[in-house]
Amino acid sequence: MAKKKVKQQAKQPKQVFAAPVARKQNGNKNLAIAGFIINLFIPGLGTIIAKDNKTGLYQLILTLVSYPLMLVLIGFITYAVAWIWALVTSIKMLRS
Repeated sequence: MAKKKVKQQAKQPKQVFAAPVARKQNGNKNLAIAGFIINLFIPGLGTIIAKDNKTGLYQLILTLVSYPLMLVLIGFITYAVAWIWALVTSIKMLRS
C-alpha cells in the first residue's frame, strides 16, 4: 500500500509559477531597448542583439554596402533607408 501512495503523489502535476515568465519578458524588453540604442549608431547590429537575426543581418549588410557607395553619393540614401528600417524594427520590438 505504501507503494501506491508514492506513485499517486508522483503523478500529481507540479505547480508552475509565473515569475520566470515575467523575468523573461523583462529580459526581452531590456534587449529591445539596448537594440534600439545600438540601432541609432549601427543599423542592423541592434536588431541582431534584440534576437531578430535574419532581419538584422539584412539591415547590417545594407549598412555595410552603403559605406563604399557613399563615394558615389547613392550610399547616403541606402544608409538612410537601412537606418530608418532598423529604427522601425526596434520600435516594433519595443511595443511587443
